Amino acid sequence: MASLLENLPNEIMLHIFRHINPRDIDATQARLLKCSKALRRRFEPWLYSSQESRDRIVRLACIHGFNETIKLAVGTYNASPSTVTIWQRNSKPARPLKILTLHLATKKMKSDTFELLLKLGAKVDVGEVNPVVAASQISRILKALQIDHAKMLHPFFTSGTAGQVQHLCVADHCLVPAIVNKASAETIQLLLDNGANPNRLETGDVRMNALSAAVKVGAMDVFTLLLDRGAEMNVKGTLSQGKSIFEVPVLAAAQTMADLQSVEMLQLCIDHGGSLDVNLRFQHRHSTTFMTVLLAYLDAIADWRSGYRRTEGAKPGLDRLLIGQILEILIRKWGVKYLEVDEFFHLIKLLVDESSKFHHDILDSLLCMSVSNLLTPVASSRWLEVLSILFQCRDHTEMGKLLYQFILYCEDSKYTIHRENVEILVDHLVQSGADINFSPHEDISSCPVLHAVCDKIDRETRQMEEERLIFFGWQYEINSRSWLLDMIIRKGGDATLQFNGQTALDRLRRTRHHHVETRLYISSLTGYLNYPGGVMDGLEDFVEFSRLFSDE
Repeated sequence: MASLLENLPNEIMLHIFRHINPRDIDATQARLLKCSKALRRRFEPWLYSSQESRDRIVRLACIHGFNETIKLAVGTYNASPSTVTIWQRNSKPARPLKILTLHLATKKMKSDTFELLLKLGAKVDVGEVNPVVAASQISRILKALQIDHAKMLHPFFTSGTAGQVQHLCVADHCLVPAIVNKASAETIQLLLDNGANPNRLETGDVRMNALSAAVKVGAMDVFTLLLDRGAEMNVKGTLSQGKSIFEVPVLAAAQTMADLQSVEMLQLCIDHGGSLDVNLRFQHRHSTTFMTVLLAYLDAIADWRSGYRRTEGAKPGLDRLLIGQILEILIRKWGVKYLEVDEFFHLIKLLVDESSKFHHDILDSLLCMSVSNLLTPVASSRWLEVLSILFQCRDHTEMGKLLYQFILYCEDSKYTIHRENVEILVDHLVQSGADINFSPHEDISSCPVLHAVCDKIDRETRQMEEERLIFFGWQYEINSRSWLLDMIIRKGGDATLQFNGQTALDRLRRTRHHHVETRLYISSLTGYLNYPGGVMDGLEDFVEFSRLFSDE
């Protein structure tokens, strides 16, 4: 009686399993058999009897890392170590599809399962797998190899499986990503021994070669190994659009000097023949820049107070373009507000002194940098002091042109400027000799700045009317443009000045019937000028404008 009771659970389990469809059998149920030898002896042969159930068990075992189940299925019941068949349920009728077991093992980075499958003879060049599907799965396998390189690369190459990939050199493909993922020198040695090119240039999201990758992660042993295997230190020529400084080891070392807070990699580059005089041209779509070691470093540091900034050692004949780039990159990166810090102010002033000697034209961009942030009184006064140094070497014509361009920039950037900063800079330019009624050229197409602003208003208003655009944010637009016209007049702009037989007010009057907002521009001018022939009194114009807008 006791014997029957002991066997009752097994009999019930066996009865349940026999009513399970083979498609519903998975690796978890197969592992459940290990809890009872009697159940295993009676039920296991039936569980692995069909190809469909074996494929299902092996597939889930590869995904979840049930290594003992894989050994049993392949060793005892002749399941394929290379492929399993799944059914595409979304197609009617459902179609079978062969997939690689190695791909399944890399889905959740089961490195032990991956190694076991290779030992059991898993391959990637299986003819029964669709070539398109196989190529996609092999690509994912290689991606996993680049990440979990320590446990997956060695068995992949030592088993000979890497040689089965026909369309690319696996070692070459994995070299740079493996270095970036901090592979050991032994792993990199393995890749080089299997055909990896030490000058390999990776063209992914960030273009870099193998040496620069070693520099980026601070792998000195890998760096030395690559040099011993023929990697080139210095790169010549032009780095065109889409390329990066990580194609040049010395530039990469300069950039990572701040990230790693160490000069060791840059020193290693110098010790192995790297040149600090590198000055490579970067050709972009609309511009050309020259990248040097110093610029690469300045571009990378997160804080100008980096402990590795050096102030000595600059050559007396430092190129004027380089000085201008350094000055501009410092201001752009940390902003004019940092001028309130004494050390930063003295550094900028030193660069400005050098730049002014070469008459380097950097003022156009430097002026515009200070109008988008509200400055403290200290930073504002120091910024004016910096600009005064640059103004010293400019004549009356240059100052007028500078003011002209600055006002047009403010008109284009009216949504991002601080009016207080703009007025301070305009006052400073006028006091330094700039004529606010200056015309940049003597030809017929040039006009004073007040006329130029009115022309822009005229063109934009006509375009809005022709395209029947709904003007979003019209109140702020009107306010900003009225303020700009008001400021120009208050600073000495002459609205009675004629150009081609017209005043600035005449130019606005042409536009008043195209869009109701133009009437406010005209009222803004007439309110300050009392210009003969004005449209109407400013207050009346406001009333009329409000009524017209309400009617719309």
